[in-house]
Amino acid sequence: MLSDPGDIQRHRPSSFLPALAYNWTVSNNYLNWTFYIRQGAYFQNGDQINATTVWFSIYRSIVMNQFGAFNFLDLLYNGTVASTTGYATPWGVCRAMEQIFGLQFPNPQTNLVGYEEECANALANVLSNFNVHNQSIVELMEYPDQAVVVKGPYEVQFNLFAPYYDFLGVMAGSWAMIVDPTFVDQNGGVQPDQSTSYLSTHMLCSGPYTLSQYIPGEEIVLTANPNYWAAKNPPNFMLAPAHIQNIVIKYYTSFDEEILAFKTGSAQAIDPSPHESPPPIYLSAILSIPNIVMYGPVWSGGDVFLVFDTQRYPYNLTVVRKAFAYAINTTEIIDTVLKGFGAPYLGPIPPYPSNPYYNPGNLPPYPYDPNKAIELLASAGFQLTLPNGTVINPNGKPLTVHLWYISTDLTFTQEAQMIQQMLSNIGVNVILEGVPVSYLVSAMENPPTSPQYPGFFLLDWYPDWWDPVAQEAWFILNVDFGGISGNEVGTITH
Repeated sequence: MLSDPGDIQRHRPSSFLPALAYNWTVSNNYLNWTFYIRQGAYFQNGDQINATTVWFSIYRSIVMNQFGAFNFLDLLYNGTVASTTGYATPWGVCRAMEQIFGLQFPNPQTNLVGYEEECANALANVLSNFNVHNQSIVELMEYPDQAVVVKGPYEVQFNLFAPYYDFLGVMAGSWAMIVDPTFVDQNGGVQPDQSTSYLSTHMLCSGPYTLSQYIPGEEIVLTANPNYWAAKNPPNFMLAPAHIQNIVIKYYTSFDEEILAFKTGSAQAIDPSPHESPPPIYLSAILSIPNIVMYGPVWSGGDVFLVFDTQRYPYNLTVVRKAFAYAINTTEIIDTVLKGFGAPYLGPIPPYPSNPYYNPGNLPPYPYDPNKAIELLASAGFQLTLPNGTVINPNGKPLTVHLWYISTDLTFTQEAQMIQQMLSNIGVNVILEGVPVSYLVSAMENPPTSPQYPGFFLLDWYPDWWDPVAQEAWFILNVDFGGISGNEVGTITH
């Protein structure tokens, strides 16, 4: 409903632009957000967009567990209940359906799974047979004590579980896109916790382009929308009409293929998404192509970090983790691998502009000091064999670690190799374990005693929107991803 212009400070509410919502208000406690929908906006088939369309779309996204619906977690639905029962329902809608439709779900105190399952199926049935002229459905949408309330034909209110300053960032994401109820119901309807096969490859659009073709894993073809509602008088530049008749988006399996497409002229642009665009090590090859223009660099908001399992030897020893911090030259990694596109910082929250949550204690970073690292490990009794042949603590225990990383990413590979060299300079033997990302993620599920459990690994993270805390905290605090519930994160770059 909103447009995010990509400002580096876009987590500020004042930096969002109106799209389908031409205006919005928020209560002083940031619990209640009211959006005013633009009259005259419609889908490519002529179906109007209004407050009921918004109510339908958000509830569909949640109950179907659509991509990105977790961004509404603990804002519009109870995440604990959803993870426990396997069903996500917007808060308040179950009670509303009981009262309006006369339904009686199981007692949630004694049968929470049954309660949520029946509620989810009842809501899916409403959405699959959506009729804005049905008085009971109208009453349901206008029921005041629920997550989303239709307040008028073009007015809709979102009522959050907890105050959330950055809710506009959520509503500007693809997970909050508005869909046509008629188109959905004609092509599979809504099922709890399931996607619809037809709608996975087809879309009815309200923007300047329509989806002409989608071949998963191969290409997307967009065609200028001849019925675009804002074509003659776009409210702002984010809603400008199409200036190119057809756009073909192709998927490439390697960065080398992308660069070759640039060189041969079969591609004219590369997606700036951090996970899909060539990393900085490819910049020289890209910029050598005639007539290429690079926009940026832009602030990604992401970071690259080392993860230690602090419950497993030797990472449970503070002296080891501290020695590694002194031994790794992050500035050299940034300059060598990232070609200067990055900066060291103290994690876990990155210091993008005006972020009040970054390093509130003003802690100093660990300086690069390999001699200090050697001193720490030597004081702990480790046997260290330095590159010049010097052996410290000959009767001590050698220190060998396994560093896991994603081998299909050249950036990770080079970073891992540099870390291996830097730690070998202080007498630590590093065995590199390069694996595909899917293998690394599944390996985290192994018991900590398993030799296939990664107790020390490289990862990166890019937030989906510019919340200064939530996205970073979700990843960094989550034990499944090496979070601080038993693990410790050492950040390298952002």
